[in-house]
Amino acid sequence: AMKRIFELDAARGDAELGIAALWKGLEVTAIDGTTMELGRNDALDGEFGTPGDGARPLLRAVAHVRTVTFRWIGAAIGGYHDGENTLADELEGSFGPGMLNLADRGFFSMDRWIRFSGTGAHLAWRVKNGAKSVPFTTLRTLSDGSELVLLHESASMLGKRRRDASGKTLPRLPDTIARLVSFTVTARTARRARTTTVKVLTTLLDPGAFPAREIAALYAERWQAEIAYLHLKKTVKGAGRVLRGRSPALARQETWALL
Repeated sequence: AMKRIFELDAARGDAELGIAALWKGLEVTAIDGTTMELGRNDALDGEFGTPGDGARPLLRAVAHVRTVTFRWIGAAIGGYHDGENTLADELEGSFGPGMLNLADRGFFSMDRWIRFSGTGAHLAWRVKNGAKSVPFTTLRTLSDGSELVLLHESASMLGKRRRDASGKTLPRLPDTIARLVSFTVTARTARRARTTTVKVLTTLLDPGAFPAREIAALYAERWQAEIAYLHLKKTVKGAGRVLRGRSPALARQETWALL
């Protein structure tokens, strides 16, 4: 019942509530995951799992959030040992036209990129800097320094996807055009400065309409998902408090209520 109430509320767009704020005509969203501590009992241990001996069982949630208002669009709930990507795949149905989604570098895969962008949503996902993480060929460098690239599923990626699906005959994913925006972020303390290169892959291909500098600035909004979780866990649930549900069903119901 609480899950259904969550879904009904999440389905109401910000525009319907008169609180929409768009970026270049697009609703900006983000996906991210978190964990929440549960009480100690065998039922919860068995259902959700623990990070180690003596630790409390943990419930894992991955949510899709509107970055301007912190309102949820969708969520998936699982156990500690359920990967964030596995739960994120359950959120595909919450993506659609008119949306620009931001995600951290752990969420990219060729398969997920093709499926989620196929909903009509635009993506701006951070990717790992290693060459093997995102196999691509640069087609050309654009006017703002970003690159138009051709994504190509590598043999190792295809092999992993076949193993995961237990399907030895799965075909290679089609080559896909995207745009790569690279920029640096410098964090300074009193003693030192640390500079990190950030690479964001996006479906926004036009550098005139979507300049690289503006995409780089916008990507900082991904942290709004972290703030939404902070509010959920510290303000709504209460810092240091575990979920009260003593059965798997009640723990899930309480989580939907919190969301």
